[in-house]
Amino acid sequence: MSQETDDLITEFVATGGDFRNWRPGWNIRPTQTIPVVIESAKGDEEPSRRLEPARWSLTPSWSKELKTKFPTFNARSEDIMGKATWKGPVRSHRALVPASGYYEWQTDPATKKKTPYFIHQPDGELLVFAGLYS
Repeated sequence: MSQETDDLITEFVATGGDFRNWRPGWNIRPTQTIPVVIESAKGDEEPSRRLEPARWSLTPSWSKELKTKFPTFNARSEDIMGKATWKGPVRSHRALVPASGYYEWQTDPATKKKTPYFIHQPDGELLVFAGLYS
C-alpha cells in the first residue's frame, strides 16, 4: 500500500487507530499487520468507521491460538457460508482492505520461471478488497 494512513482516513471518512508500528509495503504476508476499515455501532449509536491495524489472517473465534492448522487468509466466495470458520464473520464482521494493487504470478510453461504481474488501477486509484475480521 502506498497511501499514508491520513489519506486512508480521509478517503474512508473514518477515525484512525494506532499505526505507530505499521509501514506500507508491497509484499503483504499472512500474519503481517495491515490497515483495514471497519464499521460498527454501540447500542443505539450511529455506526462509525474506523481505520484499524489488523493481522492478515482470520483467527476463528473458537481457536485457542493465533496460528491455525489450516490457512485462513484467503476465502473462496463459492463455499464461504459452508465453512464454520467463515460463517460468523461473514454475517457481522466485514471489513474493507485498501490496497494500491496486488500481484498475480504466472509460470512460463517452457522455462517453469515464475513472473509477478502487478494488477492495479491504471490511474493509480485505490483498490478495496472485501475482508473479514474476528
